[in-house]
Amino acid sequence: MAGAIFGIALFLVFTNDTERPEAEEPVQPTTSTTDDGSEEEEADEEMTEVAPPAGGTTSPEEDPDPAPASDPAPAPAPTPQPTPPPPAPQVKTFELTGASFAFSQSEIRVKQGDTVRIIFTSTGSFHDWVVDTFGAATAQVSMGGTSEVTFIASAKGTFEYYCSVGNHRAMGMTGTLIVE
Repeated sequence: MAGAIFGIALFLVFTNDTERPEAEEPVQPTTSTTDDGSEEEEADEEMTEVAPPAGGTTSPEEDPDPAPASDPAPAPAPTPQPTPPPPAPQVKTFELTGASFAFSQSEIRVKQGDTVRIIFTSTGSFHDWVVDTFGAATAQVSMGGTSEVTFIASAKGTFEYYCSVGNHRAMGMTGTLIVE
């Protein structure tokens, strides 16, 4: 039986030495003489507690102070971005000429809210440019003269512009202002 204990002790010593890099001193067997005069080796009965392997893990039962599981901090809420203001109304400039009972442009297109600038030049006799809905009119100018008017296209729709001199409007000196 003593031989069996010695074998187990050696197994434990060699197993513990190979499994962990920092093993404590192995248990040294002692020799004793038996009744028949032969020697037997006995393991030292005092066993010491073995530390867990370096870098190894321990079970939760063995860890006296397990670190509490922590949830990662929640990501901060995104900062709301301000809504950009609508684009500023555009200043639309149109250079028109008037001669022989006609304008150089028969149609002008703008967006509601746009500032409209009309630069009118008479290239024959006496003329002007007028759009009643917006109260916009250039001065009446002689041939070679230039006048301008600026207004805001505040309403959507289709509006007539014309020359207000004599019967020029009736003779077809008109055009269309489209506000979208």
